[in-house]
Amino acid sequence: MASKSDRDYAKEDIVVHWRPELCQHCENCITGLPEVFKLKARPWVNLYGADRDTIAKQINQCPKNEEGKSALSYTMIGADEEERCTSCQRPVSVCGELGNFEGYAGTIENQCSDCISDRAMEE
Repeated sequence: MASKSDRDYAKEDIVVHWRPELCQHCENCITGLPEVFKLKARPWVNLYGADRDTIAKQINQCPKNEEGKSALSYTMIGADEEERCTSCQRPVSVCGELGNFEGYAGTIENQCSDCISDRAMEE
């Protein structure tokens, strides 16, 4: 459920969703992509500071809480039918090459390296 403080920042090819109550204040966003994330500016997210894939890659560095949610997320607009990870649904252009995870429950196909690592740590 969205709170009153939630914000969405949009341009023609990406929407960035900001959920401040989930922020862990690690500053990955502002140190990793200061052209886009400017803490003292209003609005603090400038989507014209980088292309959408660069913004998406930085947002993917935002830490997740125990429920797997992070303060920053995004929605690509007009994205072509690019292959996606079957777990996190990020496109190949963002998460890199896809592979298969071989676990005790069988094979899960088309997983990005982040999701494969997470699953391996769970088993």
